[in-house]
Amino acid sequence: MIKRDVARKLTPDEIKGYAGPITYLQHHEVLKPGSTSTPIRIVFNSSAKFMGQSLNSFWAKGPDVLNSMVGILLRFREGAIGIAGDISKMYNSIKLPEMEQHVRRFVWRDFQLNCEPEHYVLTSMGFGDKPSGIIAMLALKHTAELWMEKYPDAASMIISNSYVDDIIQSVESKEKALQLIQETEKILSYGNFKVKQWIMTGDVDKDDLDFSENEGDKILGLYWDLLTKRIVISQMCSVYDPLGLLLPYTLRAKMLLRETVSCTIGLPMLVIFSDSSSNAYGAVAYARWKMKSGMFENSAIVRAQIQKESYGFGTFVATRVAEVQSKSNPNEWWWIASCHNPADLLTRPNDPSDIIISSLWKYGPKFMTLPKEEWPISQSIECDLPDRVHVNLTHCLKDSDECVIDLSKFKNYNKLIAVTGRILNVMKIRSLKGILLRLEPDILNEALQFWIRKHLFTILYISHLHNIDHAGVDVTLSKLQTKFWVPSARKVIRAVKRKCVTCRRLDYKVEGQCMGQVATERITPCPAFYHTATDIFGPFQIRDNVKKRTTCKAYGVIFNCMVTRAVYIDVVDGYDTHSFLKTFRRFTAVHGYPATVHSDLGSQLVSASKELQIAINNWNMSDISEFGTKGGLKWIFNRSADAAWQNGVSESLIKSVKRSLAMIIGSTLMTYSGLQTIFLK
Repeated sequence: MIKRDVARKLTPDEIKGYAGPITYLQHHEVLKPGSTSTPIRIVFNSSAKFMGQSLNSFWAKGPDVLNSMVGILLRFREGAIGIAGDISKMYNSIKLPEMEQHVRRFVWRDFQLNCEPEHYVLTSMGFGDKPSGIIAMLALKHTAELWMEKYPDAASMIISNSYVDDIIQSVESKEKALQLIQETEKILSYGNFKVKQWIMTGDVDKDDLDFSENEGDKILGLYWDLLTKRIVISQMCSVYDPLGLLLPYTLRAKMLLRETVSCTIGLPMLVIFSDSSSNAYGAVAYARWKMKSGMFENSAIVRAQIQKESYGFGTFVATRVAEVQSKSNPNEWWWIASCHNPADLLTRPNDPSDIIISSLWKYGPKFMTLPKEEWPISQSIECDLPDRVHVNLTHCLKDSDECVIDLSKFKNYNKLIAVTGRILNVMKIRSLKGILLRLEPDILNEALQFWIRKHLFTILYISHLHNIDHAGVDVTLSKLQTKFWVPSARKVIRAVKRKCVTCRRLDYKVEGQCMGQVATERITPCPAFYHTATDIFGPFQIRDNVKKRTTCKAYGVIFNCMVTRAVYIDVVDGYDTHSFLKTFRRFTAVHGYPATVHSDLGSQLVSASKELQIAINNWNMSDISEFGTKGGLKWIFNRSADAAWQNGVSESLIKSVKRSLAMIIGSTLMTYSGLQTIFLK
């Protein structure tokens, strides 16, 4: 390793003075008896852990830059002349900077147990690092890209037909193969890479190139049996027949030798057979010379599916049919019976005798030797498709009561209009692709006009308007008449409101009470809020603006004019006298001081909750009265136990406020400012 400049020995100053990251690696040997060049290889274990950590745990593997092995092997079979090269010690060709060298330290005592071990670092990429393979392949491809303009064929071969340290290619002539080899070695030399040895089809004049002389070399794990003119001559001459008595037998070899020299190859036809079953699926390809390309499928259902548009099937089938149609022409696919399809052997287990040299699998069906017009294949397939999605469209005439949509199955107005709009899009462009079009306002309005004369739709639309705010009959009627005039609309609205569960809960009525004598202030004409009644209601749970999970309580206060019934609602952040007076100051700042203010005496509130009673009991009534006197008003506290009806002017409005809040807020947890905004609105 020292001679090859893969590692170097550290000096005592470097060992003690280096301040960067340091990692020591374990190392062991790996035996590879099948290798002729490196039967034993030293591997550094970067995955060995110390105190729960290893060097590989800090590396990223990197992207997958490996070429497809199947693609490389298939391209290797295209040309008549094959070449293959093995890059010598590819990983060690990548040099490391100083910092990465010290994270790859190791010790070695050269089997001298009595000596202190010496310290070394790797100066090149090792075999045990997680990203080693990716880095080496990226370096190889980058080297080829730098010389793409000067040596395009060799650079393309390195980029597309290399698999780790193996480079394989096939060309049509020996001269082209030798040129590729020479150009490839020039490119690799610029990146510090070197091909250990080359393998090439046929007889080779070695010149300055290093070719392998081993028989049975492997290409990506597969043995490559080279059939050369030398091998044909050797086999032919191994039969000793000086008198020519065995000529009828040796004639075959003589003819083969002549064909290797004089035969020419025409344009091939690629014939692909495919088949599938519930257990397996597969495909096999055969080459037929001097014709065009095509593919064969022995499933009549699959052939029929390929002929159809992909959107007419379920998701699973549609996705795969679309992929087939995008990567090939449906006219290239043909149907063939199972007895003529060699791919049928891939869908079920078979015996070795089924794939012998003279079998259907080896040479393909016999009809391939006939003209294409005589082949037992077909493209016109008519059969029932199990995964086909059937859609029946019915055009609705203006004077007809029949419709493709069953209105009774829709309980939601928006869903009905959307479905109708998509069907109208389909009818306009005469294609199911209209389902995917965007619903424009014109289409939605056309869908609305289509349904408006239907009685069931009228009920559905009125229900939609009512469910927005669960308002009264007049409010819903005004919304309806902004667009349509419906005869007997009030009757329909009342029927909808009676069936509404939310309205029945909100409008629930308890036993009524006879009205008492109306106070003089209620019937004496005066300006707004001249005589004012007030009451407190709640409490409401609110959340903090900063600490979202922190909650506290707030109360509502209503001020209403006893004559005009005008209302002012605000929030109280506490249940003490001072908090209530701050809210009252906000009221007087907007509407001025009233002449009289009527309110219940807190301890006598019969309808209030226990918590609300405690809150009002804490009020200092003398402070409230004194505050009113300074402002020029008279504060009157009702004795509700003697006259429970006196502040009913506030109680009835509180009921309406609570009903509105139930529809607007519901169970939402508001902030103080949010609740105050809703109250003021």
